[in-house]
Amino acid sequence: MRLSLYYALIACTFVLLLTACANQSTSNEGNTSVSSQSNEITPFKNLTVKKLQQFQKENKAFTLLDVRTENEIAKGKIPSAQSIDFYSDNFKNEINKLDRDTPYVVYCASGKRSAKACQIMQVLQFKEVYNLTGGYRAFAASPNP
Repeated sequence: MRLSLYYALIACTFVLLLTACANQSTSNEGNTSVSSQSNEITPFKNLTVKKLQQFQKENKAFTLLDVRTENEIAKGKIPSAQSIDFYSDNFKNEINKLDRDTPYVVYCASGKRSAKACQIMQVLQFKEVYNLTGGYRAFAASPNP
């Protein structure tokens, strides 16, 4: 069991490296879904704080996912966000427990860890994943956080 998980993680890492290189030249407005017929991973969308606020006003169904550490969260967080520490040894196991059909807006402090988390979620075939650009810092600095 552990050996197969190890090989799966290696395969995921390889796919992440390939998609990271490919994502550098793609638009932020790319399709966020995973094609069920080809299993092709498409780039996640980057979402600005303004767009997040628009989602919230429109009552769009999504889950906020904070991937920062407990110490970072203690300094403030976006209300109603669920948290899973990106640096935790159990991160991938905890992500695996989430509903893949739910849209997720993922954030960290600046947007880098959350982008990596979005890539992991795509490899795990989550259907709709957004990265909050600028992370919590951008949210806290916005006029109406």
